[in-house]
Amino acid sequence: MANASKYRIGVLASGTGSTFEAVQTAIDGGKLPDTQIAFVICNNGPTNPNAQIWEKARRLGVNIFHVSNKTQEQCTVPVVKGFPVEGTISYEASERMVRLAQEHGVDLFVALGFMKKIIGRVLQEFPLANVHHGPLPETANEHGIGIDEKVMRLGLDNSGPTFHWMDKRVDENGLPMYDLGQHNMRLLIGHKLVPVTDAMRAEWQEYGTAALLEAEDMRVEKEMIPDWIATALSQLQAA
Repeated sequence: MANASKYRIGVLASGTGSTFEAVQTAIDGGKLPDTQIAFVICNNGPTNPNAQIWEKARRLGVNIFHVSNKTQEQCTVPVVKGFPVEGTISYEASERMVRLAQEHGVDLFVALGFMKKIIGRVLQEFPLANVHHGPLPETANEHGIGIDEKVMRLGLDNSGPTFHWMDKRVDENGLPMYDLGQHNMRLLIGHKLVPVTDAMRAEWQEYGTAALLEAEDMRVEKEMIPDWIATALSQLQAA
């Protein structure tokens, strides 16, 4: 690894930053020794009302950068059947992430609620782990509250966050395959069961919402993520 005495993590995020905050709190409390968050990359800018992570990063003294398709002079994304693919970072944004990682000596990228698909050199050349807010493979290709709603729609007995290595394979269009559930399970780092309770089912039946399940998944995610990052770093150390 790049830093034998100090592991340096690059966090990728989009929104509130609550899981990032849990990781930084664990570091400050000694639960992740010899570990430092080198920076946060947010694909939403500091004026976006949904990106409270900017305030959290500044309060915690962590560098934060806005990197998105809008911040780069050019924006090149994969094209399928003649149309640009939505929902990915651009190849230029990927290059910007690579440069930041090299400048800051990053050993591991961790996606904590990053709402864009990652392509290009940053995916191919750096260890990159992702927290998925639900069980895999059942909720693959979903994000946000849609994950918890799918759990309820499928009638699953358990949900729970999953932490996994991103598969570096891409399809014929250059799109990443890392969100395919079967591959994620092969690259599993950690998963914690969250039982679906009667109260959660009642909320779904009456209102068609999954707020109770989402809140419990998030609570468990923040509780488990420091241990899972420690496991990921141990796996990198042993590789």
